[in-house]
Amino acid sequence: MRNTLPLLLLLAAATVTVPVRIGGNVRVFVFDTGNAATTLYPAYYELFREQVDSCGIEDTVRIGGFAGVAENACYRLPSVEFTLEDVPFVLRDIDVLPSGSAGAMAGSEAGSLGTDFVTAFDVLTVDYEACRIRGEYRSAADR
Repeated sequence: MRNTLPLLLLLAAATVTVPVRIGGNVRVFVFDTGNAATTLYPAYYELFREQVDSCGIEDTVRIGGFAGVAENACYRLPSVEFTLEDVPFVLRDIDVLPSGSAGAMAGSEAGSLGTDFVTAFDVLTVDYEACRIRGEYRSAADR
């Protein structure tokens, strides 16, 4: 199954973002292949606070970047279901940063999609020239 989705390039910040559907809502995520695992930001927490508070396991996570490293309280969710256009995918062991977390980017992004997003599909094609991304499974059994 093939799927194509526009990438949004925020030139001022040189950040690539991807619109992804979660819980019936389309939210924008930063596409960060330098991040080993997807991290959900306070915008996600505010949208799904009840679910995160009831299902999440309290923990801490260290977040590093150009500005240094910060340790944050977080909730760890066992799995989160997403949809890239009409192609569903599941990410596991996802950290959610609650409101007021120092390590999250300022802005409305719901999170940062890391390399676990890339490996969630059999094939993920990123065409920066055309600003398109395509997630693909080789068969329905791979979902």
